[in-house]
Parts: sequence; structure tokens; C-alpha cells
Amino acid sequence: MSNEILDKKEPKTNKYLEKLKQKSASQSNKNLTQVLGNDDVLELDISTIEPNPFQPRKYFDEESLQELAASIEKHGLLQPISVTQRDNRYILIAGERRFRAHKINNKLKIKSIIIQDVSDEDLEKLALIENVIRKDITIMEEAFAYKRMQDKGMSIREIAIETSIGKTRIGDLIQLLKFDETNIDFIVNNSISQTRSLLKILKCPTDLHEKLLKKLANNNLTIEQIDKIIELSKSGKKINIDKIVFDYPYNLPAIEGVNMKQKNNKLNIIIDLNKFMEQDSDTIKKYIQNIFNKSKPS
Repeated sequence: MSNEILDKKEPKTNKYLEKLKQKSASQSNKNLTQVLGNDDVLELDISTIEPNPFQPRKYFDEESLQELAASIEKHGLLQPISVTQRDNRYILIAGERRFRAHKINNKLKIKSIIIQDVSDEDLEKLALIENVIRKDITIMEEAFAYKRMQDKGMSIREIAIETSIGKTRIGDLIQLLKFDETNIDFIVNNSISQTRSLLKILKCPTDLHEKLLKKLANNNLTIEQIDKIIELSKSGKKINIDKIVFDYPYNLPAIEGVNMKQKNNKLNIIIDLNKFMEQDSDTIKKYIQNIFNKSKPS
């Protein structure tokens, strides 16, 4: 994006974007409206509010929405949504789960903060950055958001500057969109987040993608196994995925941020705390337990 375009934007909107980028860079979990300041909170008619057309999130868990609706019904809305005005209508910037929960509760009004002078371009950036801050979107939804910005003429470097996300991550996620629509849906529905493994699967023959993704979703696929499949595909040899994949438990599960090596009855586990996700600790625990169970005499 050229400096000329940036200079034409309203200073107030730039201030909001700058605050968001700073929060995104520091991995804050604060909500957008907390980040942007203490503007006056108004009660707006829900019927006058439209969803953000640039919302990167496409999948909303129905059960969690029902839980949120029950919480709001009991305790009230603790954090207002944020909107921008378009004539007599309002466009949602952040808080779509709260907005949907209010509809479930058949509420007529919702607490809102109005942010003025937000262009469509900034509306898209605000929605993306707010979701990245809250970590509320899947890697594929994030990828689609970056691709949309790229399609509008922004380079990966410019996207990185605007979102405070690393160029490597942005480029890697955009690459994941090379999966076909069915496999993208599978990745989203199964909450697969192992970017490195997914990128390697892309290098495998396309007719194997579906099977490999299923193995990855079940933690039955390692980086080493994928590399072996890539090697075999280059050599033209026939690939038997079941033979390569099912040497469990001595083949190690692919977990983002975890490097495991097993040799001579020694298991070496190295965890990168910048990438490791706490919920994966159960996977490691189960894996080690399976090794002990398999090692016991029958």
C-alpha cells in the first residue's frame, strides 16, 4: 500500500489500526473495544445492525453460542460490540458471537460502541486483526483473509506491516489454500493447525491428500512419514500409505512446536513454548503411555 493512500485516511481510523497492530504484536487477548478506548456505549436496535461482510470467521460453533447466550441472559452483556455507521444502518466490526447470542435470546437491543470514519478497507483490517488478537479463527479462515487482502493488490510485506503478523506465516497460510474445497473444509472442521505438516502434505500427490489429512487429524502421521511419501512420489515408486503410517506407537505424532526423537529405547522431547499449544499435552501423555503399554510383556 502506498504512502499516498495511507495519507488520505482519517487520522482517527489510523489511530485505531495502530493500537490494534500493537496489541496483535504483543499477542494480547483483549477485545477490540477494550483496545480502542472508552467511547460512549449506546443501546442500538439489533435490526439496524448488519454483519461485517469482511468477517474472516465463517464457522461458529452452535453449542458455544448457546452457552454464550445463556451467560448473557444470566449476567448481561459484559463487553459491548463495536460498529461503524453507514447512513441509518450499522456494520458490525467486532463481537459477532455476542451479536448472534443476542439474536438467540430474542433481544431487541445490544450495547454498542460506534467507531466513526471507518472505510471498507479499514473495516476488513479491523475485523481481521481483532480476530487474530483473540485467536478466534481457524488457520484456513486466517488464510482466506490474507488472500483477500493480497487480491486487492497488497503484497505479503504490506499485509505483514498492517497486521503485525510475520511474512513467513502469512505466505505459508496462503499456500494452504491450494488444497481443494473438500480438504479445506476437513481441515477446518477437524481443527487441524499443524501448518508445517499441512505444507508438506501439499507436496504429496493430490490423490493422497484426503487420506493423509485423516491420519493427521488422528495424530497418526509424522513429519518423517510425510517426507517418506514425498520421496517415494518423486521416485515413481508405488505408495502404500497404510504401510508407511501404521508403525504406531514408535512413529511419533506430529504436534506443532514439538520435536520428538526415539532411538535405542530413548525418547527425546523438545518443546518450543512459542508454538506449543497446551491442549497437545494430553496427546504427548497418551503417546508415552502407549509406548509403555506396548513395551509390557503379554
